[in-house]
Amino acid sequence: MQISGMLLSSGMFFLMFLGMIFLGQLLYYQQHFRFYEEEIYFNEARILRNIAQNNKLENNQTLVLNIGNVTYKNSLYYVELNNGKKYQLDELK
Repeated sequence: MQISGMLLSSGMFFLMFLGMIFLGQLLYYQQHFRFYEEEIYFNEARILRNIAQNNKLENNQTLVLNIGNVTYKNSLYYVELNNGKKYQLDELK
Protein backbone atom coordinates (compact mmCIF):
# COMPACT_ATOMS: atom_id res chain seq x y z
CA MET A 1 0.00 0.00 0.00
CA GLN A 2 2.83 2.38 0.83
CA ILE A 3 4.56 1.75 -2.52
CA SER A 4 1.46 2.54 -4.60
CA GLY A 5 0.89 5.76 -2.64
CA MET A 6 4.49 6.77 -3.19
CA LEU A 7 4.20 5.96 -6.90
CA LEU A 8 1.01 8.00 -7.14
CA SER A 9 2.53 11.04 -5.40
CA SER A 10 5.73 10.92 -7.47
CA GLY A 11 3.61 10.65 -10.63
CA MET A 12 1.59 13.69 -9.56
CA PHE A 13 4.77 15.71 -8.91
CA PHE A 14 6.13 14.70 -12.32
CA LEU A 15 2.91 15.86 -14.04
CA MET A 16 2.99 19.14 -12.10
CA PHE A 17 6.61 19.65 -13.19
CA LEU A 18 5.73 19.03 -16.84
CA GLY A 19 2.79 21.41 -16.52
CA MET A 20 5.03 24.16 -15.11
CA ILE A 21 7.49 23.72 -17.99
CA PHE A 22 4.65 23.87 -20.52
CA LEU A 23 3.21 27.00 -18.87
CA GLY A 24 6.63 28.68 -18.85
CA GLN A 25 7.12 28.03 -22.55
CA LEU A 26 3.61 29.25 -23.30
CA LEU A 27 4.18 32.54 -21.47
CA TYR A 28 7.58 32.98 -23.14
CA TYR A 29 6.18 32.58 -26.65
CA GLN A 30 3.15 34.73 -25.85
CA GLN A 31 5.46 37.56 -24.79
CA HIS A 32 7.48 37.24 -28.00
CA PHE A 33 4.29 37.23 -30.07
CA ARG A 34 3.07 40.45 -28.44
CA PHE A 35 6.44 42.13 -28.98
CA TYR A 36 6.43 41.27 -32.69
CA GLU A 37 2.79 42.33 -32.98
CA GLU A 38 3.61 45.78 -31.54
CA GLU A 39 6.58 46.07 -33.89
CA ILE A 40 4.32 45.31 -36.87
CA TYR A 41 1.81 47.95 -35.79
CA PHE A 42 4.55 50.55 -35.39
CA ASN A 43 5.94 49.72 -38.84
CA GLU A 44 2.45 50.09 -40.32
CA ALA A 45 2.23 53.54 -38.70
CA ARG A 46 5.60 54.50 -40.17
CA ILE A 47 4.47 53.34 -43.61
CA LEU A 48 1.31 55.47 -43.35
CA ARG A 49 3.41 58.46 -42.26
CA ASN A 50 5.69 57.95 -45.28
CA ILE A 51 2.71 57.77 -47.64
CA ALA A 52 1.24 60.93 -46.12
CA GLN A 53 4.55 62.73 -46.37
CA ASN A 54 4.93 61.73 -50.03
CA ASN A 55 1.42 63.08 -50.68
CA LYS A 56 2.53 66.39 -49.11
CA LEU A 57 -0.25 66.81 -46.57
CA GLU A 58 -0.81 70.36 -45.40
CA ASN A 59 -1.52 71.44 -41.82
CA ASN A 60 -4.72 69.92 -40.31
CA GLN A 61 -5.26 67.74 -43.37
CA THR A 62 -6.17 64.05 -42.97
CA LEU A 63 -5.38 61.16 -45.27
CA VAL A 64 -7.71 58.15 -44.96
CA LEU A 65 -6.31 54.77 -46.00
CA ASN A 66 -7.58 51.22 -45.61
CA ILE A 67 -5.39 50.43 -42.55
CA GLY A 68 -5.73 53.79 -40.79
CA ASN A 69 -5.84 57.57 -40.84
CA VAL A 70 -2.99 60.08 -40.86
CA THR A 71 -3.40 63.69 -39.75
CA TYR A 72 -0.68 66.30 -40.18
CA LYS A 73 -0.55 69.02 -37.50
CA ASN A 74 2.33 71.34 -36.64
CA SER A 75 5.06 69.22 -38.30
CA LEU A 76 3.84 66.04 -36.58
CA TYR A 77 1.95 63.11 -38.09
CA TYR A 78 -0.78 61.61 -35.95
CA VAL A 79 -1.47 58.07 -37.10
CA GLU A 80 -4.48 56.09 -35.92
CA LEU A 81 -4.66 52.50 -37.11
CA ASN A 82 -7.96 50.72 -37.60
CA ASN A 83 -7.18 48.46 -34.62
CA GLY A 84 -7.23 51.51 -32.30
CA LYS A 85 -3.48 52.03 -31.91
CA LYS A 86 -2.37 55.67 -32.03
CA TYR A 87 1.10 56.97 -32.85
CA GLN A 88 2.66 60.41 -33.06
CA LEU A 89 5.56 60.55 -35.53
CA ASP A 90 7.96 63.26 -36.66
CA GLU A 91 8.62 64.21 -40.25
CA LEU A 92 11.33 62.43 -42.19
CA LYS A 93 13.97 64.84 -43.39
